[in-house]
Amino acid sequence: MKKSIKYLLIILAVVLVLGAAVLVLVLTDPNRGAAEEESSNASADTISLVSKEAADVASMEISFRDDADGSYTLLPQEASDGDEPVFTIKGLETISLKTSALKSVASFGHSLTATKDLGALENKAEYGLDNPQISVKVTFTDGSTFAYDVGDETPNGGYYIKTADSDNLYVSTLGTNLLKKKLELVDTTILSITAPQTEEEAAAGTAATNVFNTLKFSGANFAEPIEIVNEPDSTIMSTYLIKKPRELGCNDENVGKITTSLESLSASSVAAVYPDEAVLKEYGFENPVCVLEFTANDTEHHTLRTGNRTDAGTYVMVDDVQVVYVVDNATASGWADVTLHNLRSVFLLLPYIDNVEKVEIKTADVSHTFTLSRTLDEEKSTEDDPSYILTVKGTAGQDLTIDTFRKFYQVAIGVQLFDATEEEPEGKPYLTLTYRYYDSGEADVVEFYESKESDRTYLAVVNGAVDGVVKKTTLESLLSNAKDMENDVNVGA
Repeated sequence: MKKSIKYLLIILAVVLVLGAAVLVLVLTDPNRGAAEEESSNASADTISLVSKEAADVASMEISFRDDADGSYTLLPQEASDGDEPVFTIKGLETISLKTSALKSVASFGHSLTATKDLGALENKAEYGLDNPQISVKVTFTDGSTFAYDVGDETPNGGYYIKTADSDNLYVSTLGTNLLKKKLELVDTTILSITAPQTEEEAAAGTAATNVFNTLKFSGANFAEPIEIVNEPDSTIMSTYLIKKPRELGCNDENVGKITTSLESLSASSVAAVYPDEAVLKEYGFENPVCVLEFTANDTEHHTLRTGNRTDAGTYVMVDDVQVVYVVDNATASGWADVTLHNLRSVFLLLPYIDNVEKVEIKTADVSHTFTLSRTLDEEKSTEDDPSYILTVKGTAGQDLTIDTFRKFYQVAIGVQLFDATEEEPEGKPYLTLTYRYYDSGEADVVEFYESKESDRTYLAVVNGAVDGVVKKTTLESLLSNAKDMENDVNVGA
């Protein structure tokens, strides 16, 4: 045998051995079947069961086996020339719906496909088609119809379906929107408030900031209505001002949490639509726990009513929208369970120092009167914003340092509420703090009474109304600093 032929035979033998080895590896690969199936599924052609356009749909009935109330009929709405059809639900035409979800539902009526044809269906019960969970019937504008039933879910996430015009069993991948009941297709957006942009904001591409002009709280949770207004120029140094039941500074942070939640408020679900009197009573709207009326950006007015609370959420309605929404309990509690105590400022009073003519502090044993004088600062003042040069005298008429007094003034207005109270004052006040003003000729009077409930706190009564309790140490600090202020030393310690 020639040497060249011998080498050729050796090479052929090696190729055969390597080929056999590769074949063994392929045949024994445990992932081979799964890989082939995945590849097959990815590349397999779908089977068209109906192929029309959205504009061809006249109606689409979706019936649920276990929920007749969840069943509904999809209807097209009139669309402008060239626009894609928009769908609504029969009977819910005046309610905002999830239009994208409805478009998806309609697609399973006019463009349904299957991933597999399993041949003739012999045993409906085996695939859940003897009592289908969903039945769909589509009527097209030309009068033709297309119907199918949805049975059990397949191991791979599809569904067994049987069309009315075929005896075969198909597998189809149905979207989650087709499985949603009627109320699940109602839009869950309750409020979406956006401030109009100024020309400068639009040019810069920055968002405008919402301004909440007024908020009014009433309802079963409120012994007295609470009214809050936005007054950023208020001399009490807070953005918001409580006007009712009496004038108080606001806790801007707590009010801000409420307004932030109102800017974009959504429900977790919908409990009812077009509720009658019986349903309204059932959900707690005969006597709402909270009615929140507010105005935003000068022109946008809304009324939010809060009903009963359950483990699943709190029932809420807005304006004249005939929908009972379910809102997360913590979210609804943010406005429905507020009190005057947590809406008001923790500070008893925050008068602006430029407006104050006298600060008086009196107990049974001591009396301090600090008198301020002001002169218009021509250089710093503007027509809309006057600025003053201040001087101050002590009780005996002695001149005091204004910078030292400013520190003392911070101590005085810094007296904070420690807690709310139901206790009523008795006897004479332990300490009285009075602010007298230049322009109004009026005064704010804060009286502190000993508490029967604790020897560590005093009742704070502002202009005759009990606001809560303050710590005893706070008043001790105020008296100590007033004494030091008379001597123009060590204030603020």
